[in-house]
Amino acid sequence: MSLNLSITFPEDESEDWSLEHKTRDILIPYLQPTSQTSPAATAIDLIALCQSEAEKQNLAQRALGEGFWHMTWEIVFKLAEQIPAAHTSQDRLVALIRALGDADVQPPNPYAELPHMGIVLSERFHRKQFLPWADNQLSSFLCFTYCSGPFTDAARPPTEVSTAPPAPGTGLDQSQWKNLNALSARLCQAGIVVRSSDAIIAIAEALEKRPDPRSRAYQARDPLLNFHVPIAADWIIRCAEQLYAVVRSGEVEGAGCPWKKRRGIFKERWSFWKEQFVEIAEREEACEEGIKEVARKAAERMDEVERDGWGHSEIRSQ
Repeated sequence: MSLNLSITFPEDESEDWSLEHKTRDILIPYLQPTSQTSPAATAIDLIALCQSEAEKQNLAQRALGEGFWHMTWEIVFKLAEQIPAAHTSQDRLVALIRALGDADVQPPNPYAELPHMGIVLSERFHRKQFLPWADNQLSSFLCFTYCSGPFTDAARPPTEVSTAPPAPGTGLDQSQWKNLNALSARLCQAGIVVRSSDAIIAIAEALEKRPDPRSRAYQARDPLLNFHVPIAADWIIRCAEQLYAVVRSGEVEGAGCPWKKRRGIFKERWSFWKEQFVEIAEREEACEEGIKEVARKAAERMDEVERDGWGHSEIRSQ
């Protein structure tokens, strides 16, 4: 069954949207579950598009403006938000991103360091709500900046940054939040990047904000737990080793929401998460049985990495 993926662009004859259309038209067929195109072949197509654009601007590939990379990754992540969290096309997208970074091409691969990928992913993740251009179309502002040169602080589109996930009725649909978490966790699992701040935010929503049994919110906790716990569990099941490496390193991570006035992942917080997963699995009446099962698997995964002394990671953070 095909995926219904789409991105629309403004119908503005004064702007050239051909590059955006070409990027989209390479990605959407590749991401279909029936596609026989390899990640390597699709990566070569995207690199060729980059090379062509550099030649058109008479630039070295690595000198392409920041706007070019923002345009590319915006399209990638906008499509990722439309791919269900458990869908195999999430894995195809991760395979493509790996292939982009690993491609052995001449002249040197412009995607070798996955330039600006982490920045754009963070911007999409942590906006309190999408601006209209980000939700429905890529902005003419982005195209203008891409054509004119790199972003400056003064020129960058204003964004409202938040560590809070979407609530019902906000511009960022909950399914998009879930799907983007699924991609970020897979990127971490695949050894491409470690994005511990994304994990912290997702896990905190599930485990650190459970309401007091005496409160009214406690009676209405069912939908929140059933939504957030699987996202948190997916992070742990996929990435426990990488996240536990942060605990073992003793390094203070500045990103992510604080717990007990401290940021990052540390032993006390890790232990609290495990206790909460066990509590949900064994005693949380509000959760469906399937949710309890993934909570149990997450707790077991945490035990496993502790017992086996895992937690070593050479993956770069973005």
